Amino acid sequence: MLALLIAVFGLAKIWWEIKKLRQENGKLRQESAKLNVEISAFQQKLPLEIAKLSAETEKTSSELEQTHLKEVLEGRMKAYPRLWRILQAQVSNWRMEGKHANGEWAVKLYADLNACHANYGVFFSQPVYEAFCEVREAVRKLAVSYGPEQEVPADAVMELDVIWSGRGKPGMATQLKDDLGSYRPSIISARRVRGQ
Repeated sequence: MLALLIAVFGLAKIWWEIKKLRQENGKLRQESAKLNVEISAFQQKLPLEIAKLSAETEKTSSELEQTHLKEVLEGRMKAYPRLWRILQAQVSNWRMEGKHANGEWAVKLYADLNACHANYGVFFSQPVYEAFCEVREAVRKLAVSYGPEQEVPADAVMELDVIWSGRGKPGMATQLKDDLGSYRPSIISARRVRGQ
């Protein structure tokens, strides 16, 4: 009888453990189902979150690019008028006013161009830089070819003015104006044309 009692007690214990395992298994299934729902929701949100992050990154990149462009344009707005002043006053106006150019004039012009380049060259666009190099090289040749008191021939000054002002092809002055938007139609003129 004792053996029967032990066997019944053993079976009851096994039954109780099985019941407990079934309850735990049910809880695990519920948690697994909950987890599957959460994973599914995450999978649905993931492309939206990636798209949102991508848009934010693109916006930030665009804002950085716009800030950089603004800084470059502000630099050009300082650099180009200074460069213009040097060349207009010391080449075009000089020639038109009938002033005589000599080696001292060429050395000063060369030094002024180099100083402007040292301060502002980083803001030059590639077309302006190429035109600047052509002008500066022409001035350098004059500076080394003529002594301080030696007169620079009028045709040499005229040739320098052509490189600056342009003839047959855009000169450096055109490149400066183009970079600053002087040759682009303005909104006002565009409206005037559309209104006609």
